[in-house]
Amino acid sequence: MVSGFLKVHEIYYFTNYGQTKISSAMENQIVETRTMRPLEIFKIELVSRGSLGLQLFFKMDIDSIVEVKRVEPIINQVNPPRPGDSIGAFFEIRALKNGNVKITFYETQPWNKDFKDIIQKEINVEVVE
Repeated sequence: MVSGFLKVHEIYYFTNYGQTKISSAMENQIVETRTMRPLEIFKIELVSRGSLGLQLFFKMDIDSIVEVKRVEPIINQVNPPRPGDSIGAFFEIRALKNGNVKITFYETQPWNKDFKDIIQKEINVEVVE
């Protein structure tokens, strides 16, 4: 985990012998509530499963309360990811002004109109002075 980021899911490796936990989350709740002050930045890491054909997106119910920006991951040069490994998707959430907003991070296959979105994380953010 990159310093300053919160990993929110657990990753399991499935074999014929059962499942083995290979990394753990500090918090594995899907819905989270967070209070921030204007200009405060909150960083989050989510599991990206692009090798499964899924793309990770986010949406907000109100656009002007916070700014969400996807940032490039820092690749560990000592232990680089192996082919097929999940790569983290890193986001910065910056509080802009007072208010409440719900941010939903979800995976989908944009080309498949019948695909039901998979919710990875919902964050209810309250920005207060």
